[in-house]
Amino acid sequence: MADQSGIKAAVRHKQRELQRLLNEWDPIGVMPGQLAPSDEYDCLLGLLGRLQRGGTPDTLPGYLKRQLRHHFGLDPPTSRIPINSPTPGLRLVLG
Repeated sequence: MADQSGIKAAVRHKQRELQRLLNEWDPIGVMPGQLAPSDEYDCLLGLLGRLQRGGTPDTLPGYLKRQLRHHFGLDPPTSRIPINSPTPGLRLVLG
């Protein structure tokens, strides 16, 4: 049986890394941690849960488009950075 504290630490590490990448991506252009709360994109951390439940990186663009549209009211085709293919860094964290 795996050490639960080790698993929790690994999940927290992935969450922090994903938060950093999402803030760097900054699809709505609010500069989290500077002009907006540093947790501005924490609603998108569900990406990790989706992958843990069997989702694949190929399903991420659809998830991101829905979240950007419904949560932020953003039209994904006009977002600052294309979401059709996650960045290599995002693939490493999620993969």
